[in-house]
Amino acid sequence: RSGPWVVLAGLSPGLAFLIKGFMVALPLLAVAPTVLLERRWLLRRPAFWLGVLLGWLPVAAWLLLSVERFGLPEVAELWQKLLYLSGSDVYSAGPFYYLWNIPANTAPWILAALAGWLLLWRSPMERIARLLLLLYPLLLLLLLSCFRTKTPYYGLQLTPWIAMAGAVAVQHWSSAISRRQRRLDGVIALVGAAALAAGVLLAWPDSPARLALASGSGLPPLPVLVLAATGLGISWLLVPVAGTPRHRQLALLLGPWLALVLLVQGGLFSDRSPATRLALEPAPIQALLQGPIQAAAGGPLSGDDHAQLILLALATPTTPTRLLMPAAVPPGQRVWIRRSELGDGASWQVQLAPPALQGWVLAQRLAPTPANSP
Repeated sequence: RSGPWVVLAGLSPGLAFLIKGFMVALPLLAVAPTVLLERRWLLRRPAFWLGVLLGWLPVAAWLLLSVERFGLPEVAELWQKLLYLSGSDVYSAGPFYYLWNIPANTAPWILAALAGWLLLWRSPMERIARLLLLLYPLLLLLLLSCFRTKTPYYGLQLTPWIAMAGAVAVQHWSSAISRRQRRLDGVIALVGAAALAAGVLLAWPDSPARLALASGSGLPPLPVLVLAATGLGISWLLVPVAGTPRHRQLALLLGPWLALVLLVQGGLFSDRSPATRLALEPAPIQALLQGPIQAAAGGPLSGDDHAQLILLALATPTTPTRLLMPAAVPPGQRVWIRRSELGDGASWQVQLAPPALQGWVLAQRLAPTPANSP
């Protein structure tokens, strides 16, 4: 109940808004029962409301400066965007989307987390800890599932709770000695043996696995895959022979951490569109992308078109700053534009149009041809 922590609690909503905008409302709603049941005194502390005021001051300053520069209608789109996402079917995937998407993105640790939540449910603890560790993630999952728009990164808000629950299960597993535990050790070692065998096959010249992956697009380089599979395999093979709980945890976690670092650095999870990257990677195309390039669209962008335009903007050395109407593009200006909006093409010179850009082209607006003098 000390002053600095109370002020920090009040600061957090405003600072979180600067990171996530109005979507911060969902975590605040999820934590509200815990505050009302266990921390109502917080709402009676002047230091808390001082923190709330201080936290929202940067937000107010940012909004006022944005209104001054861009105008009220553009800034109001922040709220309109939330309303649009809450009722739009553009990214809708059904009410059970996160029930499979979050486990898929956090596998295999979601299994440890489920065991950890069961252990936490059975163990004695203070009510506030039970509310934060068990009720909060359940409420946040429910709110995210009720929100119409669903994307994989919204579920990232739950990963800290998955990690904490998984840590409880790993700690219990590493210190317990039973026949069931030994069977689990055997399963982990079996998976490790399979990973090590995969690493050896990928390293073996002319092996079918090596040849199959060598032709795959968007995969990390083969040396990265070999190191990731081999490191994971050796680490998990050591689990049954590790003597102390600390060594058992190290053997269980070191291999996946090493593999994850290697695969992320190799682009497996971070390269969301290898086709676009490879299409724009050659040196002649990079030279063509130099100089000012904007973007143009005459009508609403679909989800796929919007995603592709973002990729093109990120791949452009001089990032587009405006979305122009095609008719308003000045002569000489180069823009990313959908080919379908070029009309008969007489007013445009297409400079780049690889199929991987999914209908988008780099085009330059031509100067109007002067009428012939009599």
